[in-house]
Amino acid sequence: MGFFARPNLDDIQFKQLSGSTLTMSGQTRIATTGNLSFQSGNTFIPIIITGGTNLDVLTLVSGKIRLQSPSSGASTGYYTCKTPSTICVGGIPANTVLTGKTIACLFEEMLVPTVSPTITPPSESSFTINPSASIYEVGTVINVCAISCFSRGCICPQYCGTCCFRSGVPYSYNNIDFGVIQAPFLSSACCHSHSLAAHCVTKGNNTLSATISYCSGATSARNSNGSVFAAALPAGTTAALSCIICGLYPYFYGKIASGNCPAGVNRPAINTICNCMAAKCGCCVGDSNGSLYFNFNSSLDDYLWFAVPSGSTIKTSWSLTPSNNGVISGATTAGGNLFPNSVTVPITCVLWNNVGGSPYTYRVYISNYQSAVNTVMTVS
Repeated sequence: MGFFARPNLDDIQFKQLSGSTLTMSGQTRIATTGNLSFQSGNTFIPIIITGGTNLDVLTLVSGKIRLQSPSSGASTGYYTCKTPSTICVGGIPANTVLTGKTIACLFEEMLVPTVSPTITPPSESSFTINPSASIYEVGTVINVCAISCFSRGCICPQYCGTCCFRSGVPYSYNNIDFGVIQAPFLSSACCHSHSLAAHCVTKGNNTLSATISYCSGATSARNSNGSVFAAALPAGTTAALSCIICGLYPYFYGKIASGNCPAGVNRPAINTICNCMAAKCGCCVGDSNGSLYFNFNSSLDDYLWFAVPSGSTIKTSWSLTPSNNGVISGATTAGGNLFPNSVTVPITCVLWNNVGGSPYTYRVYISNYQSAVNTVMTVS
């Protein structure tokens, strides 16, 4: 005799006692999803379970239990309240339109705002010379080496980009030596040392300069969210850097003993001073404009003298202390100022012949009388 193997689950045939546990094994399927309900007291709440996506949850919406995305109370999971924002909150600036964004999107914008990297462009990071001296006497023949170094720039922080450098590697070092363009030196090294031919220093600025050509950047710079902040940098050439070697005619100073003569007697002749200068006595290679500082270290038997190129400023005063000073002017006489008016003379120097600059005119100042000076004298 057969029996009914598929009983109906209803309150008449099956009843679970209060406090008991019902265990169902195997694969249980609910064929119709529209007629399920959950009893709360005397109220039955329909359960509607259809569709659904990853991370959806069971939520009571309009008297029914449904599967839908998490939300903070809005029926659709999207923000539907007042907009735009009126204050800055986290990464969300004021006046941001909020409507239509999911709660998760708003939290992300507020707590994890998109930030951009700082970009440093490529550059010639340094251009130096060796030896490093930048002032020479006119006519000096020098041998120097110029060193160029390259910086590829940076993208910092790198974020989602694949390279932290803004540009590619260098490929050409381009030098201009004292106005003469040199053949490019091809190299991918970060620094290049360039030895110059012997150079005779001329009056004024003797200029060296260099640029560096570089390859394009590997990738674009990216924001923290992966979007493009700046396109990949194309190949290019850095701005030029320069080194200036200044050629100057020197200034001179010194003392000459009178042989214990009375004041103003046996004063040095201008030719004597010219011979001292030609022999480089008291030679100072520097800028003779403005104030000069001399330590004559002289005695009461010594005449003082100094000479400056005629192209520099005329000297009009001397000073040892605030109470010991005077003007430079007047006639040549033992009763006059410490220094009278200057005498202008041409001075010959073998070194200056290298640039066709010999002779060169100087203003020579010789004291009217002997003077002991053992501290630094300022001449302006």
